[in-house]
Amino acid sequence: MKNLKLSLFCVLLLSMISCKRSAESYYKEAADSIHAGNFKIAEHLCTNAIELKPDYAFAYAGRGMTRLALHNYPGSLSDYEKALSLDPNLKKNVYYGMACDKHSLKDYPGALELYEKAISIEPKDAGNYAGRALTKIAMNDLQGALNDYNEAINLMPNHGYYYLSRGLLKNDMKDKNNACIDLKKARQLGDKSAEGWMYGICN
Repeated sequence: MKNLKLSLFCVLLLSMISCKRSAESYYKEAADSIHAGNFKIAEHLCTNAIELKPDYAFAYAGRGMTRLALHNYPGSLSDYEKALSLDPNLKKNVYYGMACDKHSLKDYPGALELYEKAISIEPKDAGNYAGRALTKIAMNDLQGALNDYNEAINLMPNHGYYYLSRGLLKNDMKDKNNACIDLKKARQLGDKSAEGWMYGICN
């Protein structure tokens, strides 16, 4: 009987050890959840990873991404800043997200500065220019925004959303004819919202 109890205890102990998860396994599952669009689950998994490994920079960056998607901009910005303090090499991964946070918090000068840092690191990333264009619009720099959309389209000429965004900007700049050309191109490239905008602007 004593040997049986000892055997059962050993089995239970081994089971507990095998069930113990690493910070890396939580982060991997979080990354999968982010790709699947399950941001709340991913946030929880990143938090689990951080609790096990408080200096895990990638987990902070991942949680920053989930909190940005969940519109928790202060929390996202804090996580991105923590990730950057732990691993400065992550600046390529976090500057864009930090810029989005600052834009959403209406800190437009701060957002602009971060977009410019992101562009200095990745000058061929169209998303950086499109993001900066939105901030420039908020700052009433319409020509600067147009230049950024032009660059985004130059880098990704088959991205319908960029044509849509540039078309709407051109309409705001009283350039209706060229706005409609861009909206038509956006529709051709599969942007489903372009049709409605064309109906309102181009008829």
